Amino acid sequence: VGIMGNEHIVKLVVSEAPVVEPDPTIEGSVYYTSSIVYDRPISISASVTPAEATPAYQWQRSTDSGSTWTNIDGATSGKYTPVAADMGDTVRIRVKVTAEGYLGEIVGAALKVSKAANNNYPEVIKLEAVKNGAGNYTGFKITNFDSDYEYVYSTTDTPNWSANQISSATVTGLTSNTTYYVFARFKETNTHTAGSIVSKNSIMLYDYVPLDRVLLEGYD
Repeated sequence: VGIMGNEHIVKLVVSEAPVVEPDPTIEGSVYYTSSIVYDRPISISASVTPAEATPAYQWQRSTDSGSTWTNIDGATSGKYTPVAADMGDTVRIRVKVTAEGYLGEIVGAALKVSKAANNNYPEVIKLEAVKNGAGNYTGFKITNFDSDYEYVYSTTDTPNWSANQISSATVTGLTSNTTYYVFARFKETNTHTAGSIVSKNSIMLYDYVPLDRVLLEGYD
């Protein structure tokens, strides 16, 4: 006796998988159209294709000479003004360009920010002669000494900023019967170069003339 089994016919319908188009990729270049100086706006020019892509900007900072990068908060426009955090021998900045709906990115060159020039006027130096224990005039005091300034003195009217530097208001151990010239400019800082404008004054360490007599007063 044969045993009849149920027979099932299974029909498989295989649909073709939809084709997923990958996001398009942006290409192009970006370069800087202004100098890279502390506290001065940097502008850029970007060439992006396809033309319908809308560029988005992100400025970045590296503190290890460009090995790794982090985004600068709020720096998302085509211009950026360097701040104190962008200064230093191993610090670099750059701009990165992307576009929503597009793959890829366009990255600008890594740049070191230059210090800004300091063109401010230091105060005119005010001097008083100083006696030693024997009663001889062998020094002087800068009565308006400012720690933001760099001072040097000389027996000539030309400053040498690497010699005879003054670190405090009073200078002693000088030679009597000599005229000394004193010069001041703003110190170099992390963000600015040394001052370009020099204040100068001079004083005679002579017993037979008015000891606070100023020979020259003003700026170079």
